[in-house]
Amino acid sequence: MKPLGHHKCMTRLPILCSALCAALTCLATAQVPQWSLVPELRYPESADGPLTEIMRLVASPACHIYVVDINIKAVLVFDVSGEHRHTIGRRGGGPGEFQRLYGIGWLSDTLWVVDDASNRISLFDQEGSLHEVRKMPQVSSGPTGMPLRAKALLADGSYLMLPSYSYSELAEREDEGIPLVRVVPTAETVDTVRSLVAKNYSLMLDIPNGMLQANQPWSTKDLLAVSRAGDRAIVVERPQPIDSDSGEYRVIALDAAGQMIYERRIPWTPVPLTDSMVAEWITWYLEVTALEERFPSRAAAHRALEKSLYRPDYLPAVPRGARGLFRGSVVVGSDETVWIRRELGEADAQHWDVLDANGELIANASAPKGLLMYDVSADYAWGAIKDSMDVPVIVRLRISRSDL
Repeated sequence: MKPLGHHKCMTRLPILCSALCAALTCLATAQVPQWSLVPELRYPESADGPLTEIMRLVASPACHIYVVDINIKAVLVFDVSGEHRHTIGRRGGGPGEFQRLYGIGWLSDTLWVVDDASNRISLFDQEGSLHEVRKMPQVSSGPTGMPLRAKALLADGSYLMLPSYSYSELAEREDEGIPLVRVVPTAETVDTVRSLVAKNYSLMLDIPNGMLQANQPWSTKDLLAVSRAGDRAIVVERPQPIDSDSGEYRVIALDAAGQMIYERRIPWTPVPLTDSMVAEWITWYLEVTALEERFPSRAAAHRALEKSLYRPDYLPAVPRGARGLFRGSVVVGSDETVWIRRELGEADAQHWDVLDANGELIANASAPKGLLMYDVSADYAWGAIKDSMDVPVIVRLRISRSDL
């Protein structure tokens, strides 16, 4: 592997102070149009079996959707009417086959699929015909030589990549952050685009005969999303407020070379993290992990888990996603709008801030509670909602707009 420090770095232009000050202007949220996401179609189960946990979902220009589930080693394709149209790939190590799907997206009319286990990216047309298989560049990050994994294929043919840190390694890197890296294979060039904040990310819990490592539920780790065109990355910073009057989160848009397109600071009213919220999360976590079986009693497991939690005074401005997943809270639409889910605590519906391609706040949108959003176009959004059996059901939602 080629260490990051041994590559020539891309040169980034300095940002003038006056331009930065202009970009940091706070956005007023009071007088903006109110939109709502209205469910209009539920997708049926595919021939490959029920979904268990959707990793990625992207819509094509024709509004067909392409779905990656954690337990199905293939890409499921549904047409505009919601019918399962066909399946791309299967389990295996040959061309057009997958072992561990990690990422999926579009470049123009080409579907790219990252297989993390085989360290390659496959390119398909919309019908699922395989066009090309590319081996991912073998590069590493920093003096420890941590392998990089691809996050997205960018419009210029470069790759956006992140190191594969463990929870314990991330806990040791809280002050350094996580390098977001752009790799240009043809030029053998590696550039650290940005260092992502990873504060309070790792939950480290000593359990009898071992240790549990997981995500902290109220971490201030930066959130990352990439546009469908592959021409920009969106970073959302979620610092913990000092008090109830100082809440804001920051949105930074970067182009494919890592140059800043805009930066916005968006004010918000901090929501206190209550004892009941903590107790509810612990109860849910004990149920889904069977953690209590590792302790003498449920009460002992509850106490140990509660002690290991990072518990801030306020909920993060932008939640991590459904039950702590780092997806479903920041979505870049095909029209370059940015949808950012706001944390409202125990509200009956979701609240989303919608920014245009220039980072201006253009709407507040409401959505059904429990929605995990994956993709957005000018008229529709796609996501998943759990049914009564806790099985994810894909839904298409119409964007209903109302002007002031």
